[in-house]
Amino acid sequence: MVYAFDPFLDEDTPHGDFGVAVRPLSLCVGQLAEASAHIRTWAGPAPLPLTLTVSGLPEAVLGLFEPDCLAAGAESRLTVTVGASAARRTYAVTVTATGPNGRIARAYLSLTIR
Repeated sequence: MVYAFDPFLDEDTPHGDFGVAVRPLSLCVGQLAEASAHIRTWAGPAPLPLTLTVSGLPEAVLGLFEPDCLAAGAESRLTVTVGASAARRTYAVTVTATGPNGRIARAYLSLTIR
């Protein structure tokens, strides 16, 4: 499977570092519809608590994580719900995982509203 993520970390990541990835790399959804993306997190030897947030969504588009707080190593799902007034175009969306130490990791996806 292909993931988009930053930074490029693996299971040998030092304690205190973590990563996040998203798949698929792009979503295409119509107005008054929804689509989901899979979120994967990982960390070094200790599972850190992480909070997920999403940015880059246009007006009339809602993004919800299930769950939005998790331990690094766990997985989540981002569901994007598109309202009737959402502008039809492609958007760059960023998923951010924030750890208790204030460090962040980001993953990216493309959202096309048709």
